[in-house]
Amino acid sequence: MKLVLIPPGEFLMGAAESDDLARKHEQPSHRVRITRPFYMGACEVTVGQFRAFVKATGYKTAAETDKRGTSGYNAKTRAFEYGSPKYSWRNTGYPQRDKHPVVNVNWHDAQAFCKWVGTNEGRQYRLPTEAEWEYACRAGGRTRFTNGDAVNGLKSVANGCDRALRMKWDTSTIRKYGLDPKTIRFFPWNDGHAFTAPVGSFKPNAFGLYDMLGNAGEFCSDWYDADYYRTSPAADPRGPLKEAKGHVVRGGTFLNDAKLVRVTSRVECPEKYRNYVIGFRVVLEKGNRRDDGNDR
Repeated sequence: MKLVLIPPGEFLMGAAESDDLARKHEQPSHRVRITRPFYMGACEVTVGQFRAFVKATGYKTAAETDKRGTSGYNAKTRAFEYGSPKYSWRNTGYPQRDKHPVVNVNWHDAQAFCKWVGTNEGRQYRLPTEAEWEYACRAGGRTRFTNGDAVNGLKSVANGCDRALRMKWDTSTIRKYGLDPKTIRFFPWNDGHAFTAPVGSFKPNAFGLYDMLGNAGEFCSDWYDADYYRTSPAADPRGPLKEAKGHVVRGGTFLNDAKLVRVTSRVECPEKYRNYVIGFRVVLEKGNRRDDGNDR
């Protein structure tokens, strides 16, 4: 995996009061210090990388072992389905090759991958904290997207809910889940990727990180708490100490519009949940290997 060194620094975490797309659990905006440098995966963990982990260890994901399966796309009905044993990280129903981000894994599957990579290299890999994730996503910026405040700017940096997806998705099928198709908003462009795009297909942010917004949502290590920002420590926050019902997912997905494909958007993902739009990227703590000279 290609890793990018993220320097320490200070930033305003959370959404500004002026952001009309923000929700209450993204606020208040508060100052946070990241006191130590760290490495972050330049891209989301790919299908090929996860396949290497599975091949080496024989690991089976929760979707493959608990008989509940997971979700995916049915090309015949042009709909997304849920709770089917035919879907897993190996089969999402839509095209996924080795360079695409792995999805349909849960938080524990992601942790297992990090542990395996770390054991192989003699280093400590893990999921990013929510604060590390937003700090790295902002890359020194203060806008609601990685390249400004204008929604049209997402076209070059994020794989979101656009016309490519609209041609593949019969949105009327969401009525069976009690949802209103009229609430779905498509970006007015076609980026050529109806579902996930190969990692690195869009422009990186100022730190050199790809797909921080859109493509696949990304697990953070933190437990989710809607009010955590009100009590968060100023230095290196690691999320609530008390276990909650789920973890934080950041960045939005190819299924989302600008409401979720923003720097500050955050979603609660229930414990053990997996989905065809959620993946992860890794963090490597700097200088934790006996041979520091090999730090990348």
